[in-house]
Amino acid sequence: MAHPSRRSAFTLIELLVVIAIIAVLIGLLLPAIQKVREASARTACQNNLKQIGLAFHSYAGANNRLPPGGDDQEMGCLVKVLPYVEQDSIYRAMQIGGTTNWYSNTTNFALSFSRIKTFICPSDEVVSALDTVAIPEITGSTQVGPIAFLSFGDDSIGRTTFTNGNTRDIGKTNYTGVGGAHVNNVTTNSLADGPGINLQQYVGMTFLNSKTTLDAVTSADGLSNTLMVGEGLGGNASPRDTLWTWMGVGRLGTKFGLAPGGPPNPNSSSLVVNGAYYCFSSRHNGMVQFVFGDGSVRGLRVGSTTLRNPLPAGRVINGIPDSTAQGTDWCILQALAGMKDGFNADISKLGN
Repeated sequence: MAHPSRRSAFTLIELLVVIAIIAVLIGLLLPAIQKVREASARTACQNNLKQIGLAFHSYAGANNRLPPGGDDQEMGCLVKVLPYVEQDSIYRAMQIGGTTNWYSNTTNFALSFSRIKTFICPSDEVVSALDTVAIPEITGSTQVGPIAFLSFGDDSIGRTTFTNGNTRDIGKTNYTGVGGAHVNNVTTNSLADGPGINLQQYVGMTFLNSKTTLDAVTSADGLSNTLMVGEGLGGNASPRDTLWTWMGVGRLGTKFGLAPGGPPNPNSSSLVVNGAYYCFSSRHNGMVQFVFGDGSVRGLRVGSTTLRNPLPAGRVINGIPDSTAQGTDWCILQALAGMKDGFNADISKLGN
């Protein structure tokens, strides 16, 4: 008499083999998924910069100049372009004019809590001031959270922060205007850069009450050779101590290089390997994205842009880097940030 066949159950060894195979496949797929996710976030960031670049041009078309990097109310350049990034309702509700800073004005301060998607890079995991943590700053303070205002000029750097800032969920930005090497009215003989670099030769498009025109940049270094807006984390990469606010942070210099990941500068106490509030930086792998004056968006490698004192090659003569020094990553970055320095920066050496 024939007996019906019976399917035997999986043995424990077979089950373990199947589980192991599945684990291996997941291990192989996860990095690929993460790469696709980051590529998508990087593309979204590029689109944000593209929109901001178009907004800058629209503002210039309406006002015959680019938005200033800051004004007497301590408002940044992004405030001026709100109507051109579909945020006209916020702009019309603001109280523009006068000299009262925005965070002392009840109406403007309330509006500063608005979250504007175009101003936020999706690769940045810190989405709110509530995510920042208290760590000692280079000044020894423990202020955290939103930065209301960045002040640069006269070869100095400063910021205005809020007490208990990480309890104030003010709207952040990952983008701000490029103000040259160290913005405007700075030293012509910097012992901390080069040494001996004339930082004023690298003045950028945006600074306090700037009135830069597109024609002026076109007739100088050219729009396609000049950085207009860049991205930043607004503080140390990890753990994050501060972030930029879209209402107050309007311009930033490039003299400290790009972050995170750059080599430490030999003769400086400014450690930017982990990034800092005064650095253009990103969560994109080894690169930071900028929109140029012509509206094109390109990524620049972090490379050795943090090596500025001494420069890794060449010499500085009467404030001007010689041809060898001009080929270093730091000098290329400064030349791209400056709008009328006259240097022919080879962007391909930093291009990503």
